[in-house]
Amino acid sequence: MKIILMISDSISNRYLVKKIRENFDLIGIVIQEEIPEGLISKIAKIGSPVGIIKHMFLRLLTMASYRQGRRLEKEYFSNNGLPYVLPEDAPIIKVKNINDPQVRDFIFKFKPDLLAVSGTQLLRQPILSLYPAVIKKGIVNMHTGLSPYIRGGNATFWALYSGKPQYIGATIHYIDADIDKGDIILSGRPDNIEFDDTDFTIDVKVRKLGIGLYIKALKQIQEGTNKRVKQWPGGRLFAVKTGHKKDLHMIYELRKRLKKEKILKKYLADKQECDKDVVIID
Repeated sequence: MKIILMISDSISNRYLVKKIRENFDLIGIVIQEEIPEGLISKIAKIGSPVGIIKHMFLRLLTMASYRQGRRLEKEYFSNNGLPYVLPEDAPIIKVKNINDPQVRDFIFKFKPDLLAVSGTQLLRQPILSLYPAVIKKGIVNMHTGLSPYIRGGNATFWALYSGKPQYIGATIHYIDADIDKGDIILSGRPDNIEFDDTDFTIDVKVRKLGIGLYIKALKQIQEGTNKRVKQWPGGRLFAVKTGHKKDLHMIYELRKRLKKEKILKKYLADKQECDKDVVIID
């Protein structure tokens, strides 16, 4: 099966590139580059001198858990501590906007059987309309949350912040015009959550799980044995447009709550009961 992979450039997505190359015919990669935010713009967002001092203080308070998450990323996704090198034998284009016209031209040129997506902006027209005329087997995404319960970015954070650790997981689904709402192929929960995890370390575990589910789902699509389960009503979309914007103060607040309220310890002690109403597609 010929695949074009569309990704943001992260250590886990470099690992995903490696896994897809090992199992499929990776004929092209589209990388959405991060647009760096200038220092003046960052300071303007923080606001007053008091706000800047508070921001720096919160950085220091969250640094230990941040480093813990980075260490786990390296353990799971690195090649001897370094991100995997992108392949030289697959055409690669880099864009600031994933819906750039040159991406559509790239897809037309190589005509993949399937478009696989991870960590980019939302795909829009005309790229979505290339299925099924050009992309015959569909456009598939890895969502690092359990749809439809938690949709949108930073799903692990929002599941914990909402007091719903049972909604932590990953979903492999077809892409439609909505956010993380297309037909589900597979979903699952990490089985290695520990009581002293943070949102960051759990997110790393979810990404590792998600990549495994992704490869499994793509093999099922290749063999024609995959499911297409329509998403049922319910759940929530966590996005800026719905008033959900994660910031450093919220990260610190959540990590403090995880310790003080023992959110994960309580969840793990009663996991079977907490999980019983959550539907997993496997």
